Amino acid sequence: MIIKCPKCKIKLNVPDEKISPQGTRFKCPKCSAVLLVKKPVRKPVELDKNKILIAVADDDISARMVSLVKSDGFNVITSSDGVDAMVRAVKELPHTAIFDVGLPKIYGFEVCKRLKMRSETKEMKVLLFTSVYDRNRYKRQPTSLYGADDYIEEQEIEELLLKKVQALVTGKIADGKTVHKTGEDVSAPADRTSADSAVAGGLAPGDDEWINKAKRLARIVMSDVFVYNPQKAEDVLRSGNFFSVFKSEIEEGRKLYENRIPQDIRDREDFFGHELQSFLENKKKDLNI
Repeated sequence: MIIKCPKCKIKLNVPDEKISPQGTRFKCPKCSAVLLVKKPVRKPVELDKNKILIAVADDDISARMVSLVKSDGFNVITSSDGVDAMVRAVKELPHTAIFDVGLPKIYGFEVCKRLKMRSETKEMKVLLFTSVYDRNRYKRQPTSLYGADDYIEEQEIEELLLKKVQALVTGKIADGKTVHKTGEDVSAPADRTSADSAVAGGLAPGDDEWINKAKRLARIVMSDVFVYNPQKAEDVLRSGNFFSVFKSEIEEGRKLYENRIPQDIRDREDFFGHELQSFLENKKKDLNI
């Protein structure tokens, strides 16, 4: 930090790490005056409780969420990729953020993890929009999902989104607790999954839309592996045997991908393989492997 000697008016550059919490005394090199230097008191960052960040890759799902949240009087910021979501979260400081785990560029659960590590955003409430394609396999509670405070799946949006948002804003849920339908087992298999509905139903989309859906579905498969097996996935990535350990999950994801994405789109490029490799390479960089 830059300080000015009150006696001779010279400006001095004092490294922050040399200043103790109680303040540190320095001698002015010009006039020998002794200065007590303290770090400036920073006002705590206040998150805007009326502001919600919705970062979801699928435009239709995002529109559904935005409509519901706005109807309850919240101001909404939207994003469709992880890098932009990270920037907007830090800049806009919403009280609550909803992240699609399968966001492009940076996965939503990684954005959550990074925000929870920053001093100005560590208190931000995060609701993960999960895309589990086989809920029979995963029975992990959301408190283990990279610091997220709660989670929601597509079939729950209309019924539970506002309840979950209000619970996070008002703080009426205890740590580690989630808002679910009364009497419902949160790990019970659903009738449909976000991955299935991401590419199913409605009119056939254009080629560009199918390509985006193909990439998103591939990201969903990878996000499920890391969201519900965080430590195991990182350990085997470090040991170099990721593909052998998660062989069945990858094969199951590939089968789902082939069943849901038209052949002509799959023939253009191996979107599944490319997204998988891209994710693993980025993850290795994050882990300094």
